[in-house]
Amino acid sequence: MPAGKLSSPTDGERNSNGRSQIVTGDQPQAGTEIEQFVMQQTLFGAHSHIMTVPMWAETGPHFRSLIGYAGSDLECAAGPTVIGKWPVPTTNDEDYKERYFELWRASRFTGYCRATELACRDLLGVEYREENAEAIGQGIARLVGDDPAASYREVLRGRANIRWLIKDSVRSPEETRDELYPSDFVRFNYRDDELLSIRSRADVVRREQWWGRSVHSVGDLVDGLNGSISSCLETGKITCFKIGLPYERSLAFTEPTLHEAEKAFSRLMNVTPGVTLEPSSAGAGVLRMSRCSAEELRPLQDYLVHRYVRRAEAEGLPVQVHTGYLACLL
Repeated sequence: MPAGKLSSPTDGERNSNGRSQIVTGDQPQAGTEIEQFVMQQTLFGAHSHIMTVPMWAETGPHFRSLIGYAGSDLECAAGPTVIGKWPVPTTNDEDYKERYFELWRASRFTGYCRATELACRDLLGVEYREENAEAIGQGIARLVGDDPAASYREVLRGRANIRWLIKDSVRSPEETRDELYPSDFVRFNYRDDELLSIRSRADVVRREQWWGRSVHSVGDLVDGLNGSISSCLETGKITCFKIGLPYERSLAFTEPTLHEAEKAFSRLMNVTPGVTLEPSSAGAGVLRMSRCSAEELRPLQDYLVHRYVRRAEAEGLPVQVHTGYLACLL
């Protein structure tokens, strides 16, 4: 779109208050040329939570199939409720639709809800309203169609005009298979927040099972991490490394030595999380919570983050820090 040249206002280029207006040349008409120009731009999704093609094929013909992260906004609109319990009746309850859209009307102007309404309007041709619930379900069924792989591509490439998507996130080559995501426009980031925020011996045991190797030291953790990274890089589909730790802690990383990290690892491996009953001098038992504190674990976690970043540097890949803003509770 041409930028145009600034020109001095004439008498006919003053607003109703008599004030001068800046006029540029070749200005597009609002809602027509501007909209067309914007929609012609190809998109690059740097943080995408897209479903796999098989998941897309199984998408149910139900109005809630479009909700995505907007479910968190409905939770907020519902107010206090039982932890982990969805604040509306089950989908087969006769009151479900009425309660769902009651909450929707209370939260529909959030960013997530607006995205759902725009998607419904643009992809299905109907408004996301209670009276259109059945039509929305029917529209979703038609959109998925008999060839889910083709409709998956059409929605993302044809309708959304997306040139590249970076799927967040993977830790194994199996997660990048072509039958899951089209290889011509989907790439991946490597992300392992679970390891970088390791908290207990149980976390180490899970790593041993996943990696198929024993872990007895910080060096073993680093070797396992590097092996996992290498296997993913061999796919040729990893574009960057990612860190999502700000959901759980600050980004003020210290620079611990290997010795300090090993001390923290030893502490972690020798503490069994849980509640214990210890005798007291008064004869009564004292309940104590046994766990490693965040301060005790910080040298180990920070050391692993430094090794993670150094590996990215060695591969010539960027590190994206995902700060988020609200974690979805569902």
